[in-house]
Amino acid sequence: GQREDLMQKDVYIKSISDGKLIKLEAGSNVIGRGSLGIEDKRCSRKQVEIIVTFNMGGPNVVIARHGMNPSFLYRNDDEVEVMELGCLHQIKHGEKFTLVADQVSRLFPL
Repeated sequence: GQREDLMQKDVYIKSISDGKLIKLEAGSNVIGRGSLGIEDKRCSRKQVEIIVTFNMGGPNVVIARHGMNPSFLYRNDDEVEVMELGCLHQIKHGEKFTLVADQVSRLFPL
């Protein structure tokens, strides 16, 4: 309905390597090798899934790792968290994640 549309706010991730903004769709967004210019062989084609939902408080974003090699979250307080395989991790504006050890993207809700 109209009320839901008013609450919906676009969610983006920003590639730190080239500054490119990538809009995330509501629902499931799968990122991995072959998407977004990622060619690293350590990265699965379905390395992570980012799930975006909208509620009265705005966007809610969770990320899950599906690839075999570890992916990492960098929290706003600089805490680094290893994403456990298949677990959902909440991610907030300004926090970063890497698909593999040395590739960082930043979650960037606008």
